[in-house]
Parts: sequence; structure tokens; C-alpha cells
Amino acid sequence: MREPLYPVHDDDGREIGIVHRLALGTRGTTFWRAVAIDGADLGHYPDRDDACGAVRLDWSLGRPRHPRTGQRYRPVHAGADAGIAPRYLGR
Repeated sequence: MREPLYPVHDDDGREIGIVHRLALGTRGTTFWRAVAIDGADLGHYPDRDDACGAVRLDWSLGRPRHPRTGQRYRPVHAGADAGIAPRYLGR
């Protein structure tokens, strides 16, 4: 049976990614997989809060990513200190 997906929201209530529980390894240890809104795999975490934190951190780093490599495009202007909010690619 497939585990349900849990949406992660930003401070404005917009969905910015998902986390879901899965069993990894031979012992079936439970981990939480974090996925950004653009589908980038953000890793596996032992705790749901850590996985949600990874999604929020990824969101704060900005957008977009190169579709093939998954690497972020370099900002044209100053960056995080410029006060420009990330663009919402929403669902």
C-alpha cells in the first residue's frame, strides 16, 4: 500500500513541496522523503519535521533549476540580499 503524500506550505499557505513516509533498507527503517514543488528530490530524513524543514529551506533558496541537471540557475542580480522573493511555481 502506498503511503499518503503530505503537502508542505509556506507562510502564505501556498504548497511548496511534499513529504511522504517510506521504508528503506533490509530492516524497513522508516524515513521521510522530501520533494520540492518542481519535483527535485531533497533527500530522506528520519523525522517528518526535518523533511518539512528541508522543503522550506529549499524554497527559501529560490528558483528555478535546470530541468536536466537539477542545479539552480545563477541569479542575474544581487541574490538573497536584494529582497526579491522566490517566484511561486504553484499547483
